[in-house]
Amino acid sequence: MEESAEFNVTTTQYGVLVILRACENLDQIGLSKKVGLDRSTTGLVVKRLESEGLVVRVEDRADRRRKVIVLTGKGERKLENLRDAARVARERALSAFSPEEGAEFLRLLETFVGTFNEVTRAPIVLDDD
Repeated sequence: MEESAEFNVTTTQYGVLVILRACENLDQIGLSKKVGLDRSTTGLVVKRLESEGLVVRVEDRADRRRKVIVLTGKGERKLENLRDAARVARERALSAFSPEEGAEFLRLLETFVGTFNEVTRAPIVLDDD
């Protein structure tokens, strides 16, 4: 948060923007599954990002009742501006470790999350299978 304070974006908002850049055709439910948040929290985050002009909700062509959340050009620029801050934050977080230890820590963290993901309040869904 310290690294990105000047950008006025929370870590949760940043995560949502990253997921929207990486995944197309997500509605609020799909986004909440990818980010690992409950639907109402995701709705609040999307509403905030929408008010800032970083995302828009558009009608799904295949299902007019469904609203797809899309990153705007302004949202893309915000992510680009945050790139260096995110890199510095990651380096800072891993600075307690040697490069080998950092890689091992990330591997163990992935194992931990994978093991307990399904029993959390809002499990992260990595693919739509």
